[in-house]
Amino acid sequence: MGVRAELLCQHTDKELVKKIHDDLCSPKSDLRLLYATPERVVKSKTLISRLEKAHKQGLLQRIVIDEAHCISQWGHDWRQDYTKLGFFKKQFPEVPIMALTATATRKVEEDIKESLNTQKCPNYEKYSP
Repeated sequence: MGVRAELLCQHTDKELVKKIHDDLCSPKSDLRLLYATPERVVKSKTLISRLEKAHKQGLLQRIVIDEAHCISQWGHDWRQDYTKLGFFKKQFPEVPIMALTATATRKVEEDIKESLNTQKCPNYEKYSP
């Protein structure tokens, strides 16, 4: 689709990681989507620092958390680092956050809202084609 997207995970080459970190803070960068594992986000001070810098420059437009049911211990794929993503709302309060999942019960939805500090957000919409 002509939109540059990158992935940060444990398998990402170190040279590419550095380029992505630099591109996050560059208004001239063509990087539009960054996929990063929760484990990478919560354990990388450099990534957080770059996101803060991008935010100050008005380059951080939104945060999307996929597989959000992993936030909840009630979910079938609970992963501890997902529960630490609530810092996004505290650190970037005006940046919209979207949490996506196809497998959330009402209890899991409430856990997601609480963990992400988005209790006042509208109820998640159910989509069925």
